[in-house]
Amino acid sequence: MKIVWLATILLPLVTAIAPFPAMAQTTPEMLSFQCAEGHSFKVTLKPREANVQFDTGEKMTLLYVDSREGRKFANLNTLLAIQDNQAYIEQRFVKVLTQCMASTPTANSNN
Repeated sequence: MKIVWLATILLPLVTAIAPFPAMAQTTPEMLSFQCAEGHSFKVTLKPREANVQFDTGEKMTLLYVDSREGRKFANLNTLLAIQDNQAYIEQRFVKVLTQCMASTPTANSNN
């Protein structure tokens, strides 16, 4: 009787917790992009957010947005779209950085 009672409590608990460890242990991906306009930016990608640092020194955090193609991150005014090794940035629905190509990932960068 105790085994059945314990199983009814633990099984739903284990099922609910199981997906979280993989997400919590994901190592951030760090990329650098060079854009057609001559500007560049660095991105640290996490499962649910992207931290962007522009060559002007400006920094921002964008949250993950569901996308059919590639990965997208946004806040109220800015959208970062990444597909394969290309990216673009929109601000207030206008593309401000286009044809941005990823360079070699900057592993263990503190910048």
